[in-house]
This record gives sequence, C-alpha cells and structure tokens, in this order.
Amino acid sequence: NPDFLWCVRFQFGGYEDETSYKKKGNIIADPLFVDERNHDFHLRPGSPAIDAGDKGTEFNDKNFPPSLGSKINDIGAFGGPNTIAEKPRPNHAPIARAGTDQTIFPGKRVVLDGTNSTDPDGDSINFIWSLISSPPGAKVKLLRPSRPKASFLAKRPGKYVVELVVKDRHGLASKPSRINIRVLSNQPPTANISEMISDVSVGDTITLYGSASRDPDGDKLKFKWFLKFKPEGSNAVLQGSTSKEATLQIDKEGGYIVALVVSDGHAESEPALLHINTKGAVSGGLRRVPQDFPTIQSAVDAAEPGDEIIVEKGHYKELLKIDKSVNLVGKGWPVIDGGSRAGNVNTINIFYLGEKAGKIEGFVITGGGVGNLGHGINIWDSSPEIVGNRITGNHHGIGVHGSPSLTGRTLIHGNLVYNNMVGIGNGKDSSARIFNNRVYKNSVVGIGCRGKAAPLIENNLIYENHIGIGVREVSAPKVHGNRIYNNFDGVLIGPISTIKAHVFKDIIIENNLVVSNKNSGISLTSFNLSKILVSRNTIYANNSLGRQIRAGGLVIGYPQPASFEVKAERNIIMNNNRGGLINYQGPDEYRENGASLINDQNIMWKNQVNYIDCQPGSQDASVDPGFVSLDPADPNGFRIGNSKVNDMGAGFRPESKNRGAIPSPL
Repeated sequence: NPDFLWCVRFQFGGYEDETSYKKKGNIIADPLFVDERNHDFHLRPGSPAIDAGDKGTEFNDKNFPPSLGSKINDIGAFGGPNTIAEKPRPNHAPIARAGTDQTIFPGKRVVLDGTNSTDPDGDSINFIWSLISSPPGAKVKLLRPSRPKASFLAKRPGKYVVELVVKDRHGLASKPSRINIRVLSNQPPTANISEMISDVSVGDTITLYGSASRDPDGDKLKFKWFLKFKPEGSNAVLQGSTSKEATLQIDKEGGYIVALVVSDGHAESEPALLHINTKGAVSGGLRRVPQDFPTIQSAVDAAEPGDEIIVEKGHYKELLKIDKSVNLVGKGWPVIDGGSRAGNVNTINIFYLGEKAGKIEGFVITGGGVGNLGHGINIWDSSPEIVGNRITGNHHGIGVHGSPSLTGRTLIHGNLVYNNMVGIGNGKDSSARIFNNRVYKNSVVGIGCRGKAAPLIENNLIYENHIGIGVREVSAPKVHGNRIYNNFDGVLIGPISTIKAHVFKDIIIENNLVVSNKNSGISLTSFNLSKILVSRNTIYANNSLGRQIRAGGLVIGYPQPASFEVKAERNIIMNNNRGGLINYQGPDEYRENGASLINDQNIMWKNQVNYIDCQPGSQDASVDPGFVSLDPADPNGFRIGNSKVNDMGAGFRPESKNRGAIPSPL
C-alpha cells in the first residue's frame, strides 16, 4: 500500500522515489494471492502480476493453468518456465456483460461497456460486439468492436439492439449478452436565465429573463418560473410566472433561489437556477442558514468581513470557498460534505486571508477529495481558528500551508480528528499552533509535517493512528505535552534528505507521554540531519510486536547509522521491548559511529536492554519511577511516585494550564 510508504517523494543517497521505481517495470499493488494465510500463492484473476514479467519468450509461462492471462511470464513463483507442472483444471465458459439499456437523443454517441465481463478461470478474454438490429434506413458503424468498450453514432430515432460475446484464450465462447438502445425522436429543451443582476437590496424589483432558453428541434416553448427559496419571513412572490420574463421584489435580507423550467409540449427541461443574495450590512452582523440563506456558500458570498454565520443542524453537500474573514458557527453538528470527489478537491478552502481569517466552530467536516491533495479544510497563507469540530472521512483532514507570517496565528484546537488518512498536515513553511485536539484512527499519520513547516504540537491526545506524529520532509516541529499511545509508531522523524544544505532548525520533542506504540516510541531515522532535543518524556512499553530491528523506546538511526546530533536528557525510558535507547551503528560488518548522542539524567528501567550501541550518560539512573497509574488517557496517568525521580525533573508532567480542554471521543 503506497500510502504507508512514508518516503515516496524525491529522495537522495540511493533511495528511489515511487515514480522511478515504476518506470523500471516494478509494481506497487496487492498481487492478489489465492489464499495467503494458507500459503496458496497462486494468482487470482485480476492480479497485476499476470503477464507482467519478462517479455522474452524463453521466460514464457509453462503451466496453463495455473497461469492466467497469455503465455507471457507472470511475476511470482507460479510464472515462468521452471514451475512445477500441475494437473490442468477444467475450463469454464466466460460470462459476457454488455451493460444496461440506454435512452438517448439523436446525434449522440452510444458508448458500449463490457468491462464487467469475466472469466471464472481468470483467463484473458476477447470481445466481439455486434449490431443485431437498428431503425430502418439507419447507417451504423461500430467503432472498436473487438475492444472492451465500443461505440457508435445514433443518428435516427428508434430501437437499436447490440450484442456482446466474449471468448477465453481457448476459444470457448460465452452466452450472448444483449442491450437495447432507445433513441427518442424529440430532444428536450434547455432552460436558461440571463444573469443581468448586480447587487440587490431590500425594496429592489428585479427582472428575470428566460429568452435565452432553446429547443434543439425548434419547437415553441412554454415557461414556468418558481421561487424555490426565500428568507424566513419573506412574502416575496414571482410576477409573470408563465412568461418569458418574470419579476421579483426583494422584501427581506437574505438569499433567494429562482428556477425556470421550459417545455416544448413533449418534454420538460432540467431546471435552470439563479441564486440572488442581498448585499450590505445586516443587523448585528448575523446571517442564518437555512433560515435566511439556502446554502452556507450563499451566506458567505453575501457576508461582510466580521459577520457571523449561524448554520443550523443539517447535511450541507457543498464545497466552500471562504474568501473573507467571517465566523462560521454550527448549531447541532451540521455536516459540511464535499462528496469525496475524485481529485484534489477540498470541502473548505481558506486562501490568502492573512492573519485575520475568522473561525470555524461546531461542524462535522467530511468528504474531501480522494486525491493525494484532497482536504476537509485546506488553509493557505491564512490564520483561521478551527475549534470544536469533528473532522472525519477525508484524505487530509486539515492542511496548513504558507508563510510563517501569514499562518503563525492559526489555532487548531478542541477538535476530534479521526478516520482520515492524514489527520492534520503541516506544509510549506507553515507554523500553526495545534493543541488540545483528540487525533485518532487516521490510517497514515495523525499529525504530519513537511516542507519546512514549524508547528507547535501541544497537549493533544494522539492514538490508534499508523504514525502518531510524523515528519516526512525537512521540518522543525515543537512536540510538547502530548499523550501519544497505541499507534504503530509514536513519533517518526524521517525527512528525506541527505544533503547538508537541507539541514533545518532544531526539532524539539519534550514533556510527552509516549506509551504502548506497537513498533517504536520515538524513531529518529538516518534521513534526518537536524539537531534533535528529546527531553523530559516518558517513553514506556513500546514495541509490543517484539521486533528486533528499528523498534524500541527511543530509536536513533535506520536504515543507516545516523549522522546528526541528539540530546536526550531527563527522559524516563521504561519497559520497552528490544531496547530502551538505541543508537544504530550498522551491521556487524560495517560499523559506524551513529548519531552524536549526548544522554544525561535519563531514568532507564526494565527495558529488555537499556542501551544498544551507546553508553549510559554520566548521570543516568536505573530506578523505578513508581508510576501511580498506567492509563495514558487518564489526566492523572503516569504521575511519578518516586521522590528521587521527581527531584531529577525527569519524565512527563501534566501541565495544569491545559487540562480538561480536550474533547471526549464519540
């Protein structure tokens, strides 16, 4: 799964990126084994490994079956000329699926789609499309009749019947599959409202023009105007509702939606819609959705900087562009849903508003685009306050990007950020403050950093993510006062650069509780070059999987010995599998010095091995800290009962100024 390849961008020092890897004929995909759990590594139909091996004839597959596809070499143990001969399996006829019946209008191209056709044995199949019947006088030519998708131009009205037959590589044919295409004689008209409306105010009478509506057949049109939405308390009505032109008197501040439907006597058009918003200040700067405006976007468009938009409970399927400083406040958890569209689509865009970018509070924000850069909330060169929301079901939950001067006042706090791929992303020089959030169950990373971002990540609960806090490009986060537990990796610093010019500001990891992460508590990979301070953390019971490499409490290095400076002081490192403090120096045959490590006044207790490839610090101690509670989610969890450890100032200490501000999980 490429989403878990934390290092897939341009890399140095011999590490490939994803693009160059694929250019060499390599594949990043599930090979689709028949039964991996029970060690049956034959390929299933649809496997990307079928026919994907060496094209030379000397490497052709020997067995048919189990080989699928053509004779070209399949990747894997059951492809090629040297596999063990197996008893042939019985051959079954493929299944043709020509799709569903269609209804269109003359002059349109009909697309025939047989891609759902299958072969039970996984064989490759050949397609044969045929035109069985057509209206009298119709001249029809099928394009690409031997492809999974064929097409033809339907010029005459009437019924067309098309048939699909598929054959497997042995020549065994399927039963025919037929569909009917109905071409209507009448084409529906198209409604059009001419937009000749500028700013409107209460008391204005506006004229709406439908004269641009058209009928492809030249039929005479009839007009029907509707007022689909008006503000609460409005008595507005449309005048001339069956004429080419209608009028509307604006009698209340807010938004109006006018619809026009035209008919040629045989069919009606789809409605044409026109949104009309009043402009100017409103009493108290307060705008309401849906009482006064039909959509959140229409309220934003009508608002003045500084206005507050109150959104009542409901499911709002829209993409928001916030281009002025307004406050959005949800009542009853209204849902803003971007629809999970293809590509890099954002449910909410907040762009180029600088230090004063308003607030978003009290919403469920979901449905950001499924592309790699799709977000629930995407922030560029702006400093909004994102508080008390539920951010879920996005590729990126929240993304902050832009210069420190324009993002430095961004406040992201009191949110539930869960079930995204990336919970909160920081990129391109940004410097947001991220605090008092509950960040959990995000499939790639809870809070991520890249592109010289320098966020303050403070007092968050971060758990059950693949990576709790991750750095995948040169960045300088300050990670302070967080409870990071039950992730695969707690904190992973892996910026992809081995060029000295890419050394960035120091990374600070201090006063965090890093507990029960499956692989490593804090991992500082060899890709990093920046100086790192690891201070006053409690790193407890990590590497529950019991891995023997790249795992443990505080792990420095991998995949190579590190070459940067680490200062580890006043940490409690306890009960970690494999090692408490590891400074990887390479395999036995190629030992190097590893990171320049300064360790001082750490408490090392009951790790499988306290130190690997490094020595104790001069004032390190081996003593039980006497934790009162071992619940990382408990505000009083991991309080220290040993007075000596308390006197040393080691380990995580809850900070009373931040307590009680993190929202409860759903």
